[in-house]
Amino acid sequence: MKRQLLGRTLSFLLAACVGFGGVAIVGGREPLPLVGANTSNSQDLHQILGGSRNSKIVAVTDDRGELGRSEAIRVRIENRFGREASVVYAVELVDELGEEAQRPSTSQTVTLRSSASADIDLRVPRNLADGFYQFRVTAVGRAGREVADAGVEIGFALSGNSTHLLSDENWLQFSFANEGAVQ
Repeated sequence: MKRQLLGRTLSFLLAACVGFGGVAIVGGREPLPLVGANTSNSQDLHQILGGSRNSKIVAVTDDRGELGRSEAIRVRIENRFGREASVVYAVELVDELGEEAQRPSTSQTVTLRSSASADIDLRVPRNLADGFYQFRVTAVGRAGREVADAGVEIGFALSGNSTHLLSDENWLQFSFANEGAVQ
């Protein structure tokens, strides 16, 4: 199953990089809606995947800690190309063992002005049982001949009517995400 998810993500990235202008919905899946574009900064956001890597596309998520189960987890895709860029993103939802918890979705291509951002609301499916899960968001942007990618992994625990966002450290400590890893 993990190989299938990796294969789907790599297929998405390849399709986005090779035929970016024609990508709308990969695999016939419904796109996730973009909430809106804005130009705010990301000082209140965290979890930039890839550490200090300088990318022209950045994916970040909020740091609210605990949410109601029906509240959306917000992810922001930022254009740092210095000019208008086309952006597409994919979202996967997996359980703590990496098994698919929801079919992956791919957005339509969105155009972001220079230094603009777009917010994505990730909704936890109502039918998920209490436990540990992770959203994986991968974004690819293109401005002219320049292509960049970014991603963010958002670990969370469902308990009753609450969604608890987890730091990477807590995700690894409390979930079975690293079960079987050599210590």
